[in-house]
Amino acid sequence: MSVYVVLATVVGMGCLFLGLAAWQGLGGKTERRLFLLMTLSLAWFLVCAGLTFGALDEREVWFWYRFSSFGFASFYALHLHFCFRYTGSPLP
Repeated sequence: MSVYVVLATVVGMGCLFLGLAAWQGLGGKTERRLFLLMTLSLAWFLVCAGLTFGALDEREVWFWYRFSSFGFASFYALHLHFCFRYTGSPLP
């Protein structure tokens, strides 16, 4: 097992626990849910990207790369929506 796999998994689980802790915290309910979803998508991306480094052949690398794109692509949409909700700006 590569150091990158372990590191990405530890950081991904840290993101997951941060999102769960914030979900229990203070603030608006919608903002807490969005932050949880944001950290879930980031954890998804980090764990899958870490498994990319542990892949044995090129086919596995492409599989984990494509599988991690769900977390990577959704993070930006969730982050933008979270920023609009957190600042109270109207959604465009």
